Amino acid sequence: MGPQLFDLREKSSRKLSSDPVLNGNAPLRGFTACGSILFTFLMSVKTSRRVAFNSGPLPVVIGIMTFTVPLFVGLGFRNIFTDGINPNYMPLKKALSERSVIIASQSSILLPTTTYFLSELKILNSEFGRLVLSASIINDLLGVAFFVLAYSSGTYKNISPTTAYTDIVAMIILFFVVFFVFRRAAEWIVEQTPEGKPVASKYVHAVIITVLASSVYSTFFHMKSLMGPFIIGLFVPEGPPLGSF
Repeated sequence: MGPQLFDLREKSSRKLSSDPVLNGNAPLRGFTACGSILFTFLMSVKTSRRVAFNSGPLPVVIGIMTFTVPLFVGLGFRNIFTDGINPNYMPLKKALSERSVIIASQSSILLPTTTYFLSELKILNSEFGRLVLSASIINDLLGVAFFVLAYSSGTYKNISPTTAYTDIVAMIILFFVVFFVFRRAAEWIVEQTPEGKPVASKYVHAVIITVLASSVYSTFFHMKSLMGPFIIGLFVPEGPPLGSF
C-alpha cells in the first residue's frame, strides 16, 4: 500500500519534527545519506582488489559488455515517448540528457551491492565469486568514468566551463590524495597495530570522518556523494586489522 496507508508518512514526519517547514524529511534524508555512505564504504573495503584484477581477461570482457550493451540499447530507445514531455516543465534537450544519465546509472552494476550479496551467500572467495567481483569492478570503473564526464558536461553547459574543469581537476586530486596519502596512512596504521589486536578507536574514527568528508567533497564538486567513499574503500588495505571493519 505504500507510505500513504493510514497517513504513516505524515505521522512519522510529525514525530521527527514539529516544524511544518522541515516536516521530518530532512532528518530522514540525513539518516539515509549516512547509511548509504557507510554501506558503500564497508562493501568496498570487503572487495579483494588483488583477486579481482588477477582473474584473466574473461572478467574484463564481461565487465565491459555488461556496461556497454545496456547503455547502447538504452540510448537507442532514448528518443521514444518524447511527445509527453512538457517543454514548459523541462526542455526536450535537457530531458534527453537526463534520460542518458538514468540509462547509464541502470547500466552500472553497483559493486557494493554485488559484494554484499556474494558475502551473504558465502561465495565471495569462490571461483564464481571472484569472476563476478572482477566483472563488477570493471563495470563500476566504467560507470564512474561515465558519470564524471556526464556530470562535468552538464556543469559545462548549464553552469560554466570553468566550474566543469574545476570539478574534473578536483576529482583527479581526490584520486591522487587517496592513492598517495590515505593509502600510505592506512598502511602505517596497520604497521602500528600489534598483530592480533584491533585497530585503535582513534584511527577508526579518523577513517570514518575521512569517509564522510570525502562524500562532502564529492558533493561540493557536483559529483555523486558516494564516489568519495567508494574510492577510499577500494584503497583500504585488505584483511585485518583495518580491512575487517
